[in-house]
Amino acid sequence: MELIQTQRGAPCLINDGLRYRRDKKRESHATWRCCLKGCPSRCTTDHSATVFLKKPSDHTHEKLSTPQIDIEKARTSVKRKAVEDMHEHVDKMVCEEISPSPLSYKHVRALKSAVYRERCKLRPTIPKSIEYLFSAAEYPAFGLESFDVIIRDEPNKILIITSEDNLLHLSACENILGDGTFKSCPKFFEQLYTLHGYKDGIYSPCVFALLSDKKKPTYIRMLQLLQSACNERNFTVSLATVHTDLEVTMISAVHYIWPEAVVALCNFHLCQAWYRKIQAFNLTRDYRDVKSLVGRWLRLVFALPTLSADSVREYFLTTLTDLMPDTTKANLFADYIYGTYLHQDCSCPPIMWADIFIRNVKTTNACEAIHRHFQSSLQTYHPNIF
Repeated sequence: MELIQTQRGAPCLINDGLRYRRDKKRESHATWRCCLKGCPSRCTTDHSATVFLKKPSDHTHEKLSTPQIDIEKARTSVKRKAVEDMHEHVDKMVCEEISPSPLSYKHVRALKSAVYRERCKLRPTIPKSIEYLFSAAEYPAFGLESFDVIIRDEPNKILIITSEDNLLHLSACENILGDGTFKSCPKFFEQLYTLHGYKDGIYSPCVFALLSDKKKPTYIRMLQLLQSACNERNFTVSLATVHTDLEVTMISAVHYIWPEAVVALCNFHLCQAWYRKIQAFNLTRDYRDVKSLVGRWLRLVFALPTLSADSVREYFLTTLTDLMPDTTKANLFADYIYGTYLHQDCSCPPIMWADIFIRNVKTTNACEAIHRHFQSSLQTYHPNIF
């Protein structure tokens, strides 16, 4: 005999492959009747439904199959865990429930839906406008108890969520990584931008900023609010390097707020941008051909980040220029590399992307992995903020 819950949250008794719903409840006992409509079977148990006071009468139908009972038990278990720990990862709860049982992974979606439905009952009403978010006074009631620093800038539609411990950790990190995500960003905002601190080989997401766009003034305002929050708590931001992708607006904002900080570009995004230009100039076949002179030259270009920032420009203008095949496509690609990454007035000078081997952090892939892991826990794109 086992007591579980139905999909609607009502108590359900399972005994010998048969289900019973509670019919009447008294101080000393409870009466149960078969869940199948039309079946006259009834039974009586004590108050805690552990002992039969009156055994079940005969049923007019077959017993439930074992998989049906297992899925009912699993649903009850994950719904209980969903309420006990609101911050537990959904996938983890479901996998822990499926692993020891004969259930298959086709039941995963049903169990996930049960978790989301149960948690939605405890969450506040979904906001219908961004004004409601900024006017709400009690953010802890929205499940943000662990974040004691909420920074709101309604005119610029910026909402920053963090904590004093996170700010203290971020201020002590010499390497800060920034990355934005769009699919998992809540409604009414354009992107969720996260600042991660890197210390002792560990990446830690510290600041979550909901932004209305990707423009330079928005990034500047976000960093200003963050700097002010640290100053109010006497936290000195001692960063030496800010790691980001090739987003020019964010790079400019970092230079504006922290002029002495070094901006380091993600090597993955850098090479990705170069390869996209190879595709745009129809050089893909040459790049993949190991016997092609153009392909060999292109692969030498991809080795530029391994050189020092002081020598990379000279190496490109002398050695690589001499080795470059005299083709129109190769010349177009060379002009792109020099104009964007090597020219004296370029937007991404070598100091941002060269000397790759001496960096502690070479890419921002760890940040993107955290975003992908977070996104995998969501059922839909652009979920509500709660």
